[in-house]
Amino acid sequence: MRTSCRCMIAALVLVGALVCAATPALAVQQLNLGGTTPSGTSIEISRSSFPTGCTTVVIAEETVWQDQLLGAGLAGAVRGPLLLSSPAVPSAALNTEIARLGATRAFVLTHSRMSMQLAWALVSSMPDGAEILTVRTEDVPRGARAIARLVAAERLVAPTCALVLNPESWPTAIAAAGPAAAAWPVLFADPARPSANTSTLAELDITDVVVVGGPSAALDGEMTALLPAVGSSHIRRVSGANRYALAQAMTDSVAVSAGLGYSAPVIVSGAGSAGAILAGTLAARRRSVTLFAGPAGVGDHASANLFAHRASVGALAFVGTTSSLPTRLRVEAQQALRALPFSEAKAMAHIKALTGFGSRRAGGSAEHKAADYMAAQLRAYGYKVTIQSVAIPGGKTSRNVIAQKAGSSSDVIVLGAHLDSKYPSPGGNDNASGVAVTLEIARCLANAEGLVPTVRFIGFGAEEISGARSADHHFGSRRYVKSLSSSQLAAVESMVSIDMVGYGSVFNARNLRVGPMTTVKSLQSWGSFTKQPLPFLKDPGRDGWSDHEAFEFRGVPVAWLEWRNDPVYHTTRDTHRHVSANRVRRTGRLVRGWLLDLARTEVAALRP
Repeated sequence: MRTSCRCMIAALVLVGALVCAATPALAVQQLNLGGTTPSGTSIEISRSSFPTGCTTVVIAEETVWQDQLLGAGLAGAVRGPLLLSSPAVPSAALNTEIARLGATRAFVLTHSRMSMQLAWALVSSMPDGAEILTVRTEDVPRGARAIARLVAAERLVAPTCALVLNPESWPTAIAAAGPAAAAWPVLFADPARPSANTSTLAELDITDVVVVGGPSAALDGEMTALLPAVGSSHIRRVSGANRYALAQAMTDSVAVSAGLGYSAPVIVSGAGSAGAILAGTLAARRRSVTLFAGPAGVGDHASANLFAHRASVGALAFVGTTSSLPTRLRVEAQQALRALPFSEAKAMAHIKALTGFGSRRAGGSAEHKAADYMAAQLRAYGYKVTIQSVAIPGGKTSRNVIAQKAGSSSDVIVLGAHLDSKYPSPGGNDNASGVAVTLEIARCLANAEGLVPTVRFIGFGAEEISGARSADHHFGSRRYVKSLSSSQLAAVESMVSIDMVGYGSVFNARNLRVGPMTTVKSLQSWGSFTKQPLPFLKDPGRDGWSDHEAFEFRGVPVAWLEWRNDPVYHTTRDTHRHVSANRVRRTGRLVRGWLLDLARTEVAALRP
């Protein structure tokens, strides 16, 4: 599963390397920057941003986030890099970078732990007559006001807005770094001198304020002090439930005003301050937004924004090592430019709707309603839908619902999930969960770009036992396979049955092991790459336990995706509340990513 391409990425994710991510198509240029220390990262960003040098640099301590944020704003104003130093003594690499830049002026932010020796040590790397200006920041709010004056003086366009933050909350700094470096000075709440920031705003003729962060005594008091002078119509607060939500809120509501767009977004981990603030300086230089990756990846909201602005994005930059931003996350970001992210909320809404029809016994009115529901959703996503009639025992009729997303290849991958449930169960896990994942992937891929395989979405009728014999099941999938001509069947390179993916502790890829194992191995390879274990479990007996059976007996490589075990299997307790949103999300993300990652040769190789 694309092993050679991924190894290529791993080899090329070197400091300062410019590469294209290993996606099948439409990959944009990818810049990877990241030192082993904050100081090293600042040097790499400086080299990338100022390849021919600059006149002014800003130096701050790599362990003091307040100085880093203030330095980011000042660096943007003087049109130079923010360079971070270890306390007291600059590294030889830092001196070398200052010499390479040919800088003749330096601003040094001296915190309580940074001595004046640092400023003097810089003289050796600067030409005769160089100007070194120190700004004392032991008193953080006072230092911020001093730097705000410098920012206003150095900006080509005088700022009319300022950012106000809590000096005790570093997560707010990562959200503010990009706008600060791009346009606006930073002030910190100052409970000891409530009128001091107001005076600075008046002095600099700044009329608007963005308060960054949720409720806190410091920020609330500052807002109270600022309101009379600024006015309620000129002050707004941006907050979020956590640092990632706050950063995204800043991107959504503030970035455009600060002149930041999506031409070359910068992606960084939100786990620490130094790298994230440095990323903000790079983003400001590129006039683009900063997006923050968390433990689960880039995040759905940021991914959706990347897709929405895909026509504008010409490059992506990643600030961090492969430990903070692993290769899989970089691939995920490239995929975000090609298809919508999988929405856990939308999938769970489908499960609630389907279980709301009651027990979906094959051929009954509830199953027909489920088929109608799936067909309506697919049509709403822009698909042409075909309904296939399925005769089942007892003279009843079930239905298959079929839609297709054309890829650049005519080779077909079938994603199937059964619509019915076993009476009297409402079938939340078995199998509203599978239908929901199938529908949500169909939505994600509806406007996808660069998709190689043609993906066929099928809601199968009458999967559960509907006759007197134990073999009287899988009527919908058997009917579908039987309806295919030999050439149509030959075009089906793979079939994945998504069945019971909403509850359990172990995520399995299953089949009868009578056909080729290429689909299982391909999914397992993608799962290994994305850190999603997917062990194989063989179906017992001669009959398959899901809709992959009919395909497998005709030689199609198949996999049944299923979480195990479910204590309420086929009971009335299998409601939508029983389904784990986490399991649904992990299934959907796995399948979506796998489909987007498949290259043409890999699709053809699925069927030996």
